[in-house]
Amino acid sequence: MDNVIGHKTAVAFLFTVVGLLSQSLKDAVNVQDFFLDPTDLFIKKEISAAGGRYPLLDSNTKKLDGICSFDSDGKMDQNRAAIWNRISIKYGLGTGGDNPGSIDYSTAIPKELANAEIEISQKGRPVLRKAVRSLYAKGTEIEAGADYVNLSSLRLFVDDEDLEINLRFPAGVAMPPAGAGTTPFIYVSIDALTTRKA
Repeated sequence: MDNVIGHKTAVAFLFTVVGLLSQSLKDAVNVQDFFLDPTDLFIKKEISAAGGRYPLLDSNTKKLDGICSFDSDGKMDQNRAAIWNRISIKYGLGTGGDNPGSIDYSTAIPKELANAEIEISQKGRPVLRKAVRSLYAKGTEIEAGADYVNLSSLRLFVDDEDLEINLRFPAGVAMPPAGAGTTPFIYVSIDALTTRKA
């Protein structure tokens, strides 16, 4: 999260949504007994033959170094909420079964993925739904963080609550199947400030 938002803005926002937080974190926020840590929340995943509604993060997702930094089981841990307004989507190619952490995510996005939507929600509460095309990181990153897209408002991931990230493809549209050097992979990254009790 860059200086456009800033720490003070994030803290002020947190006080406006405190009623959504777990009781433990709510108590900490109300007495200002918490910290905000800069965090990259990301998921890298193979998306061969993806179509319709395709899950990127759900209750089966595990936290893995260099592949997924979200808390395990598709849930934000208790006392770990996230305030954010910057997101990046990158695309890469590999071979079916490749480790998503070994892919070079610098390939131009294909039309099938560009025309899909990304949908993020918590317990049925919409957090974000936008066209992938509008969030895709274009070109080479010139400076750290330059590949993120700034959203027009702040977003919240509530602590201790299920989290889902899905791709939604138009009817009849799907990603190509797995193949040697042609298997599609996606990298979704969210630049956030996450809460931590003092």
